[in-house]
Order: sequence, then structure tokens, then C-alpha cells
Amino acid sequence: MIKINNEEVIFSECILIDGLAETWVTIPHKNDPIKMCIAFEEIVDKTAKKEDSSFVKVEGKKDHARIVLTNWSGPLGGVAGPFNIGTTEDKKKINVMIDCMKSKTVAKVILQVMLGRNNEQA
Repeated sequence: MIKINNEEVIFSECILIDGLAETWVTIPHKNDPIKMCIAFEEIVDKTAKKEDSSFVKVEGKKDHARIVLTNWSGPLGGVAGPFNIGTTEDKKKINVMIDCMKSKTVAKVILQVMLGRNNEQA
């Protein structure tokens, strides 16, 4: 078991995504699997500074989280997180960290999912 800041790492994988296709990840967890979709999006904003143009958008859906990496480009990559995508049925926070390196047509995504403390705890 790996713990970081009192959070248990329950999933850590490197995923190669060809064609920058939407990628579905399901992580078994008791009777409540954790589901997420990783997607890529390019928005051209000529007024934005280069360092401000990349960001992560998390959309909560009924049965999954959709994580959109917007303007994520470059072979050196960048790290986002940890950010919360929901809670388990036993009220533990689900936190995610992503490292993404992307060329024009292939992304290398390192995805780490952690369970935080119970929401009622301080």
C-alpha cells in the first residue's frame, strides 16, 4: 500500500492514447467502481499567455467523472492535481493527479487515483 498525505493510492497507471481518443477508465472499488473518461480539447485563444492556456476541466456526471485536458500539448508534459472528482459510497474523497505528455496524435497519460479521508473528518 502507498499513502501520500494520508491518502491511499488505489490506482496508478501509464496509458498511451493513440489518436487522442476519449479514454474510459474503470477502477474496481468494493461495490462502487470508480469510472472516469479522459478527453482532450483544443481551444485557440490568441489573447491568452502561453502558460495560462493549458488547464484541466472536471465535469461530474451521474455515474462517472469526465476529465478534459484543454490545450495540453508538448512533449515535456505537465502535472495537474491533486483534484477531487467525487466521493465513494463510504464517503471517502476520490482525488486524481495526472501527468500528460502529448504530441500531435499520441498522448502519454500517467493517472494516479487516491482515496482521501472520510468527508466528515477535519
